[in-house]
Amino acid sequence: MVVIPVTLKGSNYLHWTRLAKTAFGGRGLWEIVEEGMPQKKTILGEDGKEVVLADAGAKKKCQDD
Repeated sequence: MVVIPVTLKGSNYLHWTRLAKTAFGGRGLWEIVEEGMPQKKTILGEDGKEVVLADAGAKKKCQDD
């Protein structure tokens, strides 16, 4: 759970935005806010079980220094 200690009230939008970006970014979640959840593709394997494939077009998760 991500808690932002300030309630958004319109006039404090810039302050709230900075706090939100820091809170989500610090947990590696900011990309999801901007781009949405990555799509998962599932297929049936040879044994009939469902297999989840990684999105080949997805960006690798790494820290930008």
